[in-house]
Amino acid sequence: MGTYSTLEGIRLLNKNTKIKIEEFGATNYKKIGFATENDIPEINTIEEFITFLENDNNITIINCKIELNEIGQLSIYDDSECRFIVNTKDIAFDLIKKALPEIYQLKVLAELIQNPDKYITLNHLNGKTAIYFTFEDYRKNHDSIV
Repeated sequence: MGTYSTLEGIRLLNKNTKIKIEEFGATNYKKIGFATENDIPEINTIEEFITFLENDNNITIINCKIELNEIGQLSIYDDSECRFIVNTKDIAFDLIKKALPEIYQLKVLAELIQNPDKYITLNHLNGKTAIYFTFEDYRKNHDSIV
């Protein structure tokens, strides 16, 4: 789900969800500048990750990969693209419902069901969707990825 900041993306999840940070790269972290997963404190839940980010509000995540217990995986790029890879359709639909205004939920869910394995965007200003066959196609012509 692109154009979601890291905090917006992780707030879609239950705060008690157990996590494992597999990769982490960020700038503006304390006095060391760039940080990796070895430089940050141990973080075991979504709530702890939210607290970490809120307490160090100058940090800019460049790359992050998190295993989400019983949910799937979250990848974060440049602090504004959250990509969820989830274990089931139900989890995906639940995240979409939480992320989208109610007016667009059914439309986007229908597009996803009809176009599996495609990238679907939603223009939040006019409600129009677009479908891309590859991520490269999306990047060439993107609106707001959902």
